[in-house]
Amino acid sequence: MSVFVGVDVGGSKVLAAVVSPTGEVVRSVLARTPGRLVEAAVVEDVMTDAVLSVADGETIKAIGVAAAGFVDESGARVVFAPHLPWRDEDVRQRLAERWGIPVVLDNDANCTAVAE
Repeated sequence: MSVFVGVDVGGSKVLAAVVSPTGEVVRSVLARTPGRLVEAAVVEDVMTDAVLSVADGETIKAIGVAAAGFVDESGARVVFAPHLPWRDEDVRQRLAERWGIPVVLDNDANCTAVAE
């Protein structure tokens, strides 16, 4: 079975969840964010561990990332994240290459508004 994963990444936590096609959270994993004073790759390692853990061996079709920070209008770059090490970084492309699947990126508040 293929699944969709949503990842909420902020200054204190990474929350990854498998989400059904109707938006129901099937299962989730919580991890601590290492903070803004580490390299971006360290935060992305924590995100990757959470995604793999929550997927539990199932094939992931796509991942949506809600980032606590300013995301450019194209949804490609995190321009500034006050509690994360991302500063004008092409986060979407880097994660898509790392994970080998489509990634959608937006600001966490925008994601909350869409979910509502």
